[in-house]
Amino acid sequence: MKVDAPHWKFAQMLSFMNWSFLGLAQNELKDLPLSCYPGKSPCTNNNGNVIIAANDYDEFSIGECAGILIVYVVGCRLLAYIGLRYIKA
Repeated sequence: MKVDAPHWKFAQMLSFMNWSFLGLAQNELKDLPLSCYPGKSPCTNNNGNVIIAANDYDEFSIGECAGILIVYVVGCRLLAYIGLRYIKA
């Protein structure tokens, strides 16, 4: 996905919603046939692959997105366990 400020790219990569959206967008748009209304402007998006490429949704594969989400969940649970285990009340 395109980010206006490159120095904020790390914050976008930390978001679980980013990884969910990238995987979902690829899954739903890949080889999706699109139709245009007659009489409207010329149709340049004749399938979903054009939208995926135009918005850089294919920067990571669906498997990579799923793997990163799994690592994210395991990491959050590990941090929660460590926090609960070693914080003295």
